[in-house]
Formats: sequence, structure tokens, C-alpha cells
Amino acid sequence: MPSMYSEMRRTKSSNIKILNSLILLQYGPRVFQIYRYWKGLKSEEESNNKASQWFKASWNLFLYILAGHVLGAFWYFFSTQRLAACWHKACEIHGVEISFNCDHGFRKLSFLDDFCPIDTPKPSTFDFGIFLEARRSRSLESTNYLPKAFYCFWWGMRNLSSFGSNLQTSSYIWENIFALGISIFEVGRQVYFEWRTTKEQKWRKRRKSLTKWMDKYKFDRTTEDKIIDHMAKSYEVDEDVYVETLIPDLPTELRSAVNRHICLELLKKHDSLLLKICDSLHPMFYDKYRHIVREGDPIDAVFFITEGTVWTYTSNNGEGSDSRHAERLEKGQCFGGELLELVLRSTSHDMSNSSKVKDE
Repeated sequence: MPSMYSEMRRTKSSNIKILNSLILLQYGPRVFQIYRYWKGLKSEEESNNKASQWFKASWNLFLYILAGHVLGAFWYFFSTQRLAACWHKACEIHGVEISFNCDHGFRKLSFLDDFCPIDTPKPSTFDFGIFLEARRSRSLESTNYLPKAFYCFWWGMRNLSSFGSNLQTSSYIWENIFALGISIFEVGRQVYFEWRTTKEQKWRKRRKSLTKWMDKYKFDRTTEDKIIDHMAKSYEVDEDVYVETLIPDLPTELRSAVNRHICLELLKKHDSLLLKICDSLHPMFYDKYRHIVREGDPIDAVFFITEGTVWTYTSNNGEGSDSRHAERLEKGQCFGGELLELVLRSTSHDMSNSSKVKDE
């Protein structure tokens, strides 16, 4: 029977260890969810309004308070583990077999107070290290939740703000790892926020320069938002982003819109250049129902419609299937823009026409 009882106690002790591990592991998914939410906030469009700045400051304060709360919770949890370890060691030294499970009775043992003192421990007794304060504050024995919770929270915030420099540890290795974790976490947090602050200051300067550049060329609000959004995302990846190198890195559609907005206004101011372009144009007249370019023939010119109407017909989609399509082009429109795209891409192969054109 004593052997069976001892086995049952060992089984319960193993179950308690498993439950204690689950208590610690459940913080993993919570931290991951907070990290995902934080990444989502970073990926949103940057804003300089006061509401956004206040929200970011409030969010950082919330994370700091949460870290202090979690640290206090860990400190309380480890304090209970060290107290239980002290009791087990005292019983082992005095040859007393007893269970500390809730479903077993617990008799008064005076040697527990002598071996696990609340006052400064003697060299021959158990050293609680940083967990001694939990015993002195009576937080472990108290059944009043609020005072206990606020005391642990205060302990966490106090040691976060001091980088854990005031902690007097024992020689217990896990206690020292816990104290080291506090210092490393807070130093890392401070370094990260300093780096982040410096990076945001640089970004604000570059955004100010970008805003001046966009105001100079009088972009519309939609284009400005797209440019700022693209530059902000590029800056997150690589800080070496400047206005001078911005346009070549823009997406194709946005780059074309920016180039047109800037260059068209410049072209309008250079009459001589426009005249040279006009000199390169050759007026052509086509009779009604006449084919201008047949489907499959190569395109060697761009056609600007100055009078009348032009119809384009497509008999297939280039994959051998029958897919007829017709489009009406009127005065002011053009046909053959594929040739310009071909020149811009600097390709050397012939461009085949995909439409058959008739004049009306």
C-alpha cells in the first residue's frame, strides 16, 4: 500500500507539471495574435494626422502595460513553484512524507517556517532570491484577488522600468534565466523603439520632401496617395529610398501616369518640339469601306483619326478560336499604339496587327 500511494503521488505530481507547462505555453498563441495585429497596423497606409499619432502612442503604451502584467504573472507563478519546492525539500530533509495536493489534508508542520523563512534567509536555509518579496508581501497566502493582482502588476512594471537591475537573485539557474530575460527584453525593447523612432523621423523628412515635389507638379489627390503608399512600403523594406530615385521604381501603371502628368505639361511649353513631331506626321485620306491595315499585317505607323469614323474588327483571339470583336474609333482617337509599346520595350521582333480596319 505505501508503494501504491507513492506511485499515485508521483502520477499527480507529473500531472501538475503538465498543467504548469500548459499555463506557460498558452501565452505563445496570445503573443502571436498580438504580433499579427501589430503587423496589420504597420501595413496600413501611413498618416500624419494627430489621431493616428495618438493611436500609435496608445498602442505602444498598451503593449508596455501588457508586458508588465505578464511579467508580474510569471513572477507570481514562479514564486508559488519555489515555495512548493522549499516545502518539498524541508519535508525530504526531515523525513516527512506529505502531499501538498488540494485533495489531501495538510497538518501544521513547524519546521516549514524555519526552513522557508519570510525574513532574510540564513545560509543553511532555502534561498528564495527574487521571489522572497512575494512571501513578504503575503501575496501567496492572500485570497483577496485585487490586492494580489495589483501588487504583481506593480512588481512587473517596476522591474521593467529598471531593466531588472535591482533584482537580487539566488544561485537557482531558472531564477537567473528569468532575471536575465527581463533585462534582455527591456534592453531589446528600448533599442527597437529608438531605432523605430529614428526611422520614422527620417521617413517624415523624406515624406515632406516628397510632398513638396508633388505640390510642385500639382498631382491629384488619388495619385499622391498612391505615390506615398508605394514609397512608404519601399521604405519599410529599404531605407535607401529618395524622391530622385522614386519614379523608376513605381509600378508600371502609376509610373506611366506620373510621366504623362509631368512630361505632357513640359511638351506643351516647347512649341519647337511639337512642331517637329507634327512635321513627322503625314496626312492620309481613305475612302469609305477601304481597308487601312489588314488583320495579320505588320504595323509600321500610328494612325491619328482627325476626321470621320474607323472600325476595327477582330476575327480571332490569337489562339485559333473564333472570337469576333468590333470597336468604333472616332475623331481624336488613335490606332496602332502597340508600335509605341514595342519601341518602349526595345524588342526586335515584328509586331503583327490583330485587327482589320475599315474607313467609313
